[in-house]
Amino acid sequence: MIPRDFHGFAEPFDVAVIGGGIQGALATLEAARRGLRVVLLERDDFNSGASWNSLRVLHGGLRYLQSMDLPRFGESTRERRWFLRHFPEHTAPLPCLMPLYGRGLRRASTFGAALKLNDLLARG
Repeated sequence: MIPRDFHGFAEPFDVAVIGGGIQGALATLEAARRGLRVVLLERDDFNSGASWNSLRVLHGGLRYLQSMDLPRFGESTRERRWFLRHFPEHTAPLPCLMPLYGRGLRRASTFGAALKLNDLLARG
């Protein structure tokens, strides 16, 4: 809890979010939606740092599956589901073009199997 005299605010805050990037802005929004008194602290002008540079992409973890980093794959898919459930009006699928060269891991059959494995693991 932030002290009562924090920059002249009369009431204490329940949550302080440091940084107004995409994650900080969404954390602030979620705290406010839950009825908490929240303050967003930003070093510079709002949207001047990470948010300005961010692509605002929630990827599903396929790249972690490629390297068999299953803990990170699971974390990524859980975070994607959370955003889709809590902010459906701010999320939408993006088309993706994947160059497949017909050899090694860049074959259509290999990539198709990887997508099926991705879908299977992402369900849980």
